[in-house]
Amino acid sequence: MSWVCLLLAGCAVGPDYKRPEMVTPATWRDAKPVVEDSLANVPWWELFKDEQLRTLITVALTQNRDLKIAVERIEEARANVGIAKADFYPSVSILGSTGFSTTNADRAGGPGLGDLFKSDSFFGFLGLQVNLPFLNYDRITNNVRVQDARYEQAAASYQETVLRAAAEVESGLSSFLHSREQATYYAESVAAAERAVELSLIQYRNGAVDFIRVNDAQTVLVTSQETLVSARANVAFGAIETYRALGGGWEIRGDGEFVDKATLDRMRARTDWGDVLSQPQQPESEHQQ
Repeated sequence: MSWVCLLLAGCAVGPDYKRPEMVTPATWRDAKPVVEDSLANVPWWELFKDEQLRTLITVALTQNRDLKIAVERIEEARANVGIAKADFYPSVSILGSTGFSTTNADRAGGPGLGDLFKSDSFFGFLGLQVNLPFLNYDRITNNVRVQDARYEQAAASYQETVLRAAAEVESGLSSFLHSREQATYYAESVAAAERAVELSLIQYRNGAVDFIRVNDAQTVLVTSQETLVSARANVAFGAIETYRALGGGWEIRGDGEFVDKATLDRMRARTDWGDVLSQPQQPESEHQQ
């Protein structure tokens, strides 16, 4: 009897069943509205509100050679897009040729000039060639798309270069400042280790301790000195990294040329470069002054 009731109840519910409507919230309960001026969207150097730091970043973005290369690649990609779009337009060419021809021989029966330079021997041709690229429309369209994608790639590479240039300045400054602070503490550690060696020697001479105590103190002193040397080297490395990130070093070239003399001689032997590969040299008197 129970099986029959369940079967009847299932048949009664099945055909008339309707899925209940559920009201879903538009947002998560703990969701917060997106703030456009979030700190995540602000350049890291703007957070410190340091005018000197802003100046360093500006100098880095202005003098960075990698950034200038990225800019030129964007311009190249933009020009390639224009060149690809130019293939959609028809091209017109004017063709022509002129000359003299003769089939007469000289009196001896051999080949000669004959009447080559007479007016009847002159011939000429002039024609117009028009190229309509409507049959290559799909190929040109795809080429434009390829060049446009390369332009976007160059733009993304430029943005990456900007971030990398700023990161190099941050890394160099951080390494320089932290290493300099560490070197100060390590110098104090070396001074304390030297004092410990002096005290252990005094105790050893008075018979208060054995020589193992002196040896241990000297080992600590040598280790501290090595750490101090490494810290001072890191200070120099941080300064060099910061200097390089700011675009420094190129002015050391002075009046010298970018390319070595042997390479310049090979290039000038192959091609007339004019004044492109060389710069006007100053007189000796000016250098001596």
